[in-house]
Amino acid sequence: MTKFLELRDLLLHAHSYEEAKKYFTWPAISEFNWAIDFFDKIAEKRTNPAIIYVDDEGAKEKVSYQKLKEASNQVANFLTNLGLTKDDRILLLLQNRIELLQLFLGAMKVGCTIIPASILLTPSDIEDRILRGKVSCVVADNELAKKVDASGSVTNLLKGKVVLGEDIKEWTNYDDSKTFPQNFDTDQGFLAGDELLIYFTSGTTAKPKLVQHTHIPVIQ
Repeated sequence: MTKFLELRDLLLHAHSYEEAKKYFTWPAISEFNWAIDFFDKIAEKRTNPAIIYVDDEGAKEKVSYQKLKEASNQVANFLTNLGLTKDDRILLLLQNRIELLQLFLGAMKVGCTIIPASILLTPSDIEDRILRGKVSCVVADNELAKKVDASGSVTNLLKGKVVLGEDIKEWTNYDDSKTFPQNFDTDQGFLAGDELLIYFTSGTTAKPKLVQHTHIPVIQ
């Protein structure tokens, strides 16, 4: 953790690209979970904004580091209650919104892999991502949740379906996460090389490929 912060500060405060390149080396960290070991540590009791969100109508909302930590802990407990465990994969079908950040952090704390997806996907695209991405849970807003249901019986493979907005039959409402404790404890071990993110490529010339990212880049 200390080494990670030192190298982050080096990149933030280096006077030139040459200086950063000369002194920076990727940290050799074996056990690491970005949300628990980094974000939660810097967020503790910090009341300054971690997020400043402005919607399409211009309404502004600020969320402090401490509040984001607490909300993501609630999400982690919520996801665990749905039956999700380390290495389960979550497909996110959401536009930019505060809940997206809460879900990213909460999923990391459980050890789930996050698969962000375009909101322009068709039902057949969603079916493909659920199957090839071996998805365990889908989180979507109301309109996109309807596309998920239209993707067919593939949704029977899911452990959970979470909707943001109005209730939908056979979906769990994301607002339920707010009823869970703001503290999250786990005895799960995490490695820096654990799967963190999977992105699907654009698929311009062939079917989209799955690109994996871990908590720490591995540079050869």
